[in-house]
Amino acid sequence: PKAVEALVGKGLLALANLDAVAAGRFADQALKVNPNDPAALRLKADAALTAGDSAAAERSLLAAKLVNPRDEPT
Repeated sequence: PKAVEALVGKGLLALANLDAVAAGRFADQALKVNPNDPAALRLKADAALTAGDSAAAERSLLAAKLVNPRDEPT
């Protein structure tokens, strides 16, 4: 899939299965399509946190907040 929403959705499914590596790959693919997509940045953060990399998670969350300061996960 090339659509950011589809890639993020696949990443969320991967996270639901505790597959942080696959979720991170989907986040990276989504960010190649749109580097400023807050949902993709949050997915990248969630994947990093699931993998135990809190520093990477924080970087991705900060990037999401910079892109859209009012963005809140739903």
